[in-house]
Amino acid sequence: MADEPTIDTGNFTNPGATNPGNAAPSDNSKGSRFDSGQYVQQKYNDIYHDVDLYLDNSGDFDNPSRFFINPAAVLGLHICDTVNDWITDGYLTFMYMPEGAPVDDGNTGQSKSTNTAGFQQAAVQNGQTLKSYTFRGDGLDLLRVMIVPNSTDEKNNVAQGIKIGKNDTRWMLSYVFSIYDVEDIIDVPELQGVASTYMKCLKLKFHDVRYQMLLTSNLEYSTAMPKGNLTPNFDSSVAPKQGVLYTGDILRDIFNEALAKQETGGCEEFRIPEDSPNWDKGTAELFYTSPAQSSAAEDIEYIFSHHVGSTELKGIDELKLNDLCMLHTDRATTFGQIEPIVLTPLADFFKKAGSKQGDPGELQKEHFFVTAATDEVERADALYKAPMGGIDAEVDLKTNKYGQIISYSFVDMAPNVNSNMFSSKPVYSVNIGKREFTVEFKGNSITSARKVIAESYVSELYTKTEDNINLFLPTIHKNKKDINIFPTFSANGTNPLVRQRNGLHNLIYTGLFQNACICFKTYGLTWRESGIFIGIDKTAGSADNDYNNKLYGQWFVVKVDHLFQAGAYLNVIYAIKLHRFSDLKETFNNVLVEQPA
Repeated sequence: MADEPTIDTGNFTNPGATNPGNAAPSDNSKGSRFDSGQYVQQKYNDIYHDVDLYLDNSGDFDNPSRFFINPAAVLGLHICDTVNDWITDGYLTFMYMPEGAPVDDGNTGQSKSTNTAGFQQAAVQNGQTLKSYTFRGDGLDLLRVMIVPNSTDEKNNVAQGIKIGKNDTRWMLSYVFSIYDVEDIIDVPELQGVASTYMKCLKLKFHDVRYQMLLTSNLEYSTAMPKGNLTPNFDSSVAPKQGVLYTGDILRDIFNEALAKQETGGCEEFRIPEDSPNWDKGTAELFYTSPAQSSAAEDIEYIFSHHVGSTELKGIDELKLNDLCMLHTDRATTFGQIEPIVLTPLADFFKKAGSKQGDPGELQKEHFFVTAATDEVERADALYKAPMGGIDAEVDLKTNKYGQIISYSFVDMAPNVNSNMFSSKPVYSVNIGKREFTVEFKGNSITSARKVIAESYVSELYTKTEDNINLFLPTIHKNKKDINIFPTFSANGTNPLVRQRNGLHNLIYTGLFQNACICFKTYGLTWRESGIFIGIDKTAGSADNDYNNKLYGQWFVVKVDHLFQAGAYLNVIYAIKLHRFSDLKETFNNVLVEQPA
């Protein structure tokens, strides 16, 4: 699938350490302290990209010491982006020539291709960089990665019809990673000639630097002593409410305390604004004091496990049910800045998918077409099962080269998950103060979960019928009503909102993220990210049958791998689907049928 690797050492100069004041001016407006302005131009899949790639061992976000890596010698860069985990991670493998190693100058009698020569030149430059760089080994060895299509190059504006605006951050991959493991590799794959005797690889494993900071921070935090400008949500006349905060406020407070305080080594650019429109405050309240042995990362994990979104769910009118949220990253709005952490109700994604045939929503960002050979005969009732937009590249991007699916892996919800995990979970709890024992069945049953998923999520998608409940993919056996019931316990006996996390939210999460999944590899575009929708259709549309109605349509992207491999760029896309396009034609016995109202 990949293009022939294009080795171009570009305008790579000054591979040693540089300070911000020495950075060369850039055509792009500098909007982040992490943007060096010294880009190397690399060609991936016929599109020229500006690459900012450097190491920093200063331990100081305000005064970086930049040691640039030539991307022409990168054998592998893997960046993993997922919607249900804000921590982006991956690895970088690049070649370097150790100090003192002889360079193959072409007089050895060995034939040498242009590509090999390009690799060697870039490796020599990286060797010079590593000669000057000393690893700290304390988690503050930073790796800056920014890759963005070069919008100033007219060639990109004619590449398969893709038009990229100047400094368009929707096309920008921008990260600052912490290196948590280093591996020195002696044997370089596929390398031949004299250089193979001396050439080496360095493999750097990394994750988001903000996660590293959380792991190594032990905060003296309590909601009774709110930080910053947060105001406790309590009535002073009611003592037990003192110090109780919304879980969204607690999460933001802990993030800012651990990441943004400059006096403790933080960075102001990591701050989550109090008025951020992309941060869900939630409806659940907690009194929380960080345990003495807990890191800030563990504090975040605990509070998020109790977070209940502010968006109300549809489907069961007599109960007040609220949405679950995704803690993830989103594309930066300023050029050069790293991707901000956001907290988004799940329903907000689906509201932007698009539910009309010719009107894809703003989050249906691309349309893919399956081109594999098939025995299916074209019929008059063939149609597209995802909203089909025009040629506007703002949404529903369609290209011949980048939007083709040659092969894919497609699986339904695993039977073990359906029978064991996706079952009714009544929530047991104890209110010690009132000495009350509570069992909550309603709202935590499998039928309630199916209703909520159908009315809150499936209803926002493009379908042939409006019978949303019967469009839900998994088969629900009738024993889930009587015997396939497994109670769960909640320690939040006084907080019915938080208890939704133990019952209904677990069912919704399983019903969505353990549902039908597709995985495919395609030519890479930095446009792609998790937390969006894609349309998948056959080139000429598909007939109305059970298999097509399950495979084709709108898919929610949960994971995107960006793979840069020796000059080629690929994406591996993982997406989930929770609905079929129209009613199931083949009926099964012993299924739990929804009773008419």
